[in-house]
Amino acid sequence: MISSEIEPINLDDAENYFNEGNWAHPLLDAIKLLKVDETNKKANETLSQALKMKKEAIEKAEINEEKYHDKMRKLLEYNKLLEKAKKIGRENKDFDGALKSMEDAIELMPDEGEARWGYATALHHAERFDESIKEYKELIETFPDNNTFRFEYGQVLLRNNQLQKGLQEIGKVMETTDEFDSFLARLGDIYSEGNMYKEAIIAYKSYLKKFPYDYKIWIAKGNCFSKWRLSSLAKVAYKKAREIKPDCDIPEPY
Repeated sequence: MISSEIEPINLDDAENYFNEGNWAHPLLDAIKLLKVDETNKKANETLSQALKMKKEAIEKAEINEEKYHDKMRKLLEYNKLLEKAKKIGRENKDFDGALKSMEDAIELMPDEGEARWGYATALHHAERFDESIKEYKELIETFPDNNTFRFEYGQVLLRNNQLQKGLQEIGKVMETTDEFDSFLARLGDIYSEGNMYKEAIIAYKSYLKKFPYDYKIWIAKGNCFSKWRLSSLAKVAYKKAREIKPDCDIPEPY
């Protein structure tokens, strides 16, 4: 048999619920108690507090919903601007137009990284190196753990004739990840072009550990040995290149 007696209601713990942001439980208890005792002071105070918190919760939910919809609207427009920038940059080679779309995207959602990255990259391709460097530095400050931003920053520095600084930045990245190991070949070329043959050979050697069948790099390594007057080692590298590609062009003397 189900009891028809009203379950005892204790509002002494109402404040604990309120402190946890829970207004629903005290609200129900207060309503139950007021049904049998309309003048109960504690119940009326609890009801008033619970209704106030309920109203605030509803208002907050409405604000959050509005913010959510506003963010979604902005995100849709943001993505449209990114796609527009990529299209006119890639298909029309219109870097000024691409930059304008990126600027609009950044203004719309300045805390997002993709448009800022695209903007820095577009400046790089437009050979506006000083501006690109500035953008990459800001990206690195905002996203210090992003290896790609730092790696590309190093590449822009290289193109801007800041060789030592560019190599330092790229070196920082390559110490922490093997994601960009394919760049070791280019690194070897840079050292070789600067007559830094020892450093070039080290870079080529590291590259060939990962990509041992790149005959062009075996030739490049051989060239460094040859310029460094180590002809016997140059012949070993050239021989390796010939084993991989028998008809490849080997510098004379072989």
